[in-house]
Amino acid sequence: MKPYLIIVLSFILNLSSYSQHEFGIKADGGISMISNSSLPSNQGWTNKYMPSYNLGLYYKKHFNDKSSIGIELCFERIQDKKTYNYPWVDPGLVYSTNYHLPDIFLGKAEMNLNTNYYNGSGFYSRQISFLSMPVYYGYTYKKFTFNLGIQPSFCLTGSGEFNGYIEGNFANHQQPFKPYYFDDKYTKIVDLGAFDFGLRIGINYKITSDLSVECDYYYGLINITEKKDFDPITGQDDILEIWKVQQLTLGLRYNF
Repeated sequence: MKPYLIIVLSFILNLSSYSQHEFGIKADGGISMISNSSLPSNQGWTNKYMPSYNLGLYYKKHFNDKSSIGIELCFERIQDKKTYNYPWVDPGLVYSTNYHLPDIFLGKAEMNLNTNYYNGSGFYSRQISFLSMPVYYGYTYKKFTFNLGIQPSFCLTGSGEFNGYIEGNFANHQQPFKPYYFDDKYTKIVDLGAFDFGLRIGINYKITSDLSVECDYYYGLINITEKKDFDPITGQDDILEIWKVQQLTLGLRYNF
């Protein structure tokens, strides 16, 4: 074990001995959100940013005093939370728990005893872990370095919670049913995709020759879920949800 450790340490020191190379560690904290196209805000769903972080290693090669290329290997923890407080209506043609505003609220249909209608409130939260490998170009001006690049990521694990209550009236029932409370926790998101990809921009400020403060923003470009929602027209799970990750972090990086 010791010979391998000596070789690794020698390699790191050798990289650091050249001014055109940097190798170090980084730790960032911030906020994140996962957008969801099937939960529109006009139905009472509200997106909330939640705490997020990433930890990892970075390597940067300087071509001159202005230009550089960087690559990182990071563990990322993405979290988000969505709250809801809205009327939940089914025209009575099919029994569904879809999130799409029915015609009754658009003035195209009237409520009657054949209509299921509910009120509800609560939240839906998700926590997803990624192994990410950002690659970016950096331009340095005095103590500032501006970065622009891409970030491929691999989804490792996902978990979440669905908490709240509903109350209302079933079709053909004169009396409303009592409020139903639920708190469902799940340790695995079964419809989570395997890969994420997006754009990342950032800025670094060098405090000392070895220590820098950094701020990064990531915007995911691809859908990370295969989950489908209920379609009240077809009566099938036909509507594909679209989850896209956003993250804003602030932290430190240290050059060995």
